[in-house]
Amino acid sequence: MVMGPDQSSRQVYATYALAKKISVGNFLQRIEVTVAFLWFISIYFKLTLYFHVAIKGIASLFQTPNYKSFTTPIGFIVTVLSLVVYPNVAYTHQWDILTWVPLTFCFGFVYPLLLIGLSYMRSKKDK
Repeated sequence: MVMGPDQSSRQVYATYALAKKISVGNFLQRIEVTVAFLWFISIYFKLTLYFHVAIKGIASLFQTPNYKSFTTPIGFIVTVLSLVVYPNVAYTHQWDILTWVPLTFCFGFVYPLLLIGLSYMRSKKDK
């Protein structure tokens, strides 16, 4: 609300742009460094958690007691795949606009509705 809808819609990272404008007196400035640091820390922990869960899931899928043997190969695969899937920021924005909305609608509305319908038909068939 501080930047307005026009300016905040143009910014890729609106929070960072807003943090650059913060100045309390003349002694508390450069808040964007703190925002960037918090983003890096939170992204690091999120990625670590997702990677750990993915490795444990793959180890469980292959019924391997030692999940640590999968970390290096999956790490290489994830690194290469991240560069192939999103080659640049322009492609990412185009994908978000054209693909993300229908994909989210499909997996967030159509798929659950289909599962509920199938469950209803199964329960009716069992009776």
